[in-house]
Amino acid sequence: MLNAKNNFVIGPAPVFEKEGWRNTSLGRDVVLSYSNDSNVIFSQLSDGNAFALFGFAVSVLNEDPVSILSRNSMATIDREAAFLSGRWAAFTSGRCISDASGLMGLFYREVEGCVWISSSPSILGKYIGKETTRIEWDVVHRSGIDWVPAPYTTRKEVYRLLPQRAIEPITGVISAQAPDLETGPDLIQSLTNAMSQCKSNHENTWLSLTAGLDTRVLLAIAKNTGSNFKTYTNKYKKLPKKDFKFPPRIAKLAGFGHEFWVPTDVDAEKRKYELLEASDSFIINGENNGYILGMGENCFSSGDVVLHGAGFEVGRCYYWPKLSSEKPKDAHEILRPLNSAARSDDWYDAINCYIESLDEKLALDMDWRDRFYLDQRIGSFGAAHHFYSDYQGLKRLDIANSFWVMKLLLEYSPESRKTGTAQINVIRQVDPKLLSIPINPENKVANIIKIMTPHAVKIEINKSLKKRGLKF
Repeated sequence: MLNAKNNFVIGPAPVFEKEGWRNTSLGRDVVLSYSNDSNVIFSQLSDGNAFALFGFAVSVLNEDPVSILSRNSMATIDREAAFLSGRWAAFTSGRCISDASGLMGLFYREVEGCVWISSSPSILGKYIGKETTRIEWDVVHRSGIDWVPAPYTTRKEVYRLLPQRAIEPITGVISAQAPDLETGPDLIQSLTNAMSQCKSNHENTWLSLTAGLDTRVLLAIAKNTGSNFKTYTNKYKKLPKKDFKFPPRIAKLAGFGHEFWVPTDVDAEKRKYELLEASDSFIINGENNGYILGMGENCFSSGDVVLHGAGFEVGRCYYWPKLSSEKPKDAHEILRPLNSAARSDDWYDAINCYIESLDEKLALDMDWRDRFYLDQRIGSFGAAHHFYSDYQGLKRLDIANSFWVMKLLLEYSPESRKTGTAQINVIRQVDPKLLSIPINPENKVANIIKIMTPHAVKIEINKSLKKRGLKF
């Protein structure tokens, strides 16, 4: 079994003690077992109940995350969790919650009347109770939905908890989190507070730069903190020209240094096997698997942290032009416009199950297409990438990944959100010279050719190019 950092299991008894895992009782019949080198802090709530904060959390209030949670009871632990950013989960004997995008993935399974919760669907499907059947999803990179569709996983009978939900570890009852979204700092102050707190806890804090918008917001906020940050770009084989040309210039404008990192060569087959042993593992497929498997390997020192922008995308209206504004009646209405590949029955079952969840009311009032991005693109695709970082021993933290920041972003109109108005306003107010360099400049001639090429022709071209590791 893969002993990845930040692996955990919550259930009625300890597990993996022979493998060196530690365990702590959170209350009657609820035990948290966790792997070596996991990031976990234990404390007490206002009602005296124990809780564990797992992963990496910072606060948009610039307060200690543990102190914030400690002000709440077991029944209200999610109230002030609205102000926590990052990738984290909080566990009690009565309620388990996770960060706003579900990046710290929570998976659950019932075995002989007992509920088990874990960071890994494979652990639940292979080592807890009778081994379950593996689902072969045949995930293909850049195929419309290139992830294992939530709430299904790679194992039958094991499910992913969707973002912004809570689960009771004894009963398995799932409910929407109820964060306090009444008052808080503005967007710039929220991000600055979260980044300042991260910097104060990690001397070497890195920003991963592209030519895009969200990383430029992080760069502006980094400048606003008055602290020194390091920046880098992964120089993989198919790095777009814009992401090679602009990041060094952008970093220089902000007064920070920049480095290019070449992904390390790894034993891909061994790595694939290990990931299949532990996670949803879709990242082992597709044209970029070599880049992903070696990304960040041996580049960081112990204690380093990398800041990312997950959370900014929520409300960007990414799926609005691709999907109908009406809530879909069945999986065909989602899979048909998003996919050209043939799909098995499991795909339709998973998406139909997901559609049922759209009737649940969440604290953030979101268009169903924005919820699809949150639940599927970030909560599945993004969460799997973050799990892989744990496997490598990397520390990733997303300062925009909080209920509060998402609320502020969703206050803009759809027209404004589509153009990234909130993010551009942050840059304009904090460090406007960063806007002097184009944001994700496109090759207009190439885009026109793509638009004018019939979809059926694109499929045939890509089949031919795929053999050579290319894409149209």
